[in-house]
Amino acid sequence: MQFDAPRSRSLGVTPWPRVRLAVGGRALSLVATSAVGAFAFAMYAATLAPTVMWYDMGEFVTTAATLGIAHNTGYPLLMLIGKAFTFLPVGDTAYRVNLMSAVFTALAVAVVFGIIHDLTEDAIAAAVGALTLAFGSTVWANATWATSYGLNLFFTALVTRLMLAW
Repeated sequence: MQFDAPRSRSLGVTPWPRVRLAVGGRALSLVATSAVGAFAFAMYAATLAPTVMWYDMGEFVTTAATLGIAHNTGYPLLMLIGKAFTFLPVGDTAYRVNLMSAVFTALAVAVVFGIIHDLTEDAIAAAVGALTLAFGSTVWANATWATSYGLNLFFTALVTRLMLAW
């Protein structure tokens, strides 16, 4: 602790200790990354579809719950991860698989924050860029129901970050 002795003594006041915390830049970056990802997830969870939606979403929920095969490519990784999400103790099966999209999209937003922060070394620019991605209409819509886009976005962002680190 450090005291500002000369000034405090001249005023006749007992000095208050000034506590300094040493927090590294890496720790602050991890906190900021987590905060941006958590904020995106909170918004996605608040607007999450409560049950089955139209088009492919019903098919993805059903095939994830039964470990079936979805159309064309079958989406095997999505179905396996979706099956794991069906065991969560919240909502119905459709809600749980919808939640999977929210989780992976929020993780993608956090990874994009890390990419921008690594390139610019500016946390504000990284937050603005990542949240702009997060709340763009297409990304936000696909984060709130069962689709493959959240998982695809996450892996694309992760591979991009790993390539930049390499």
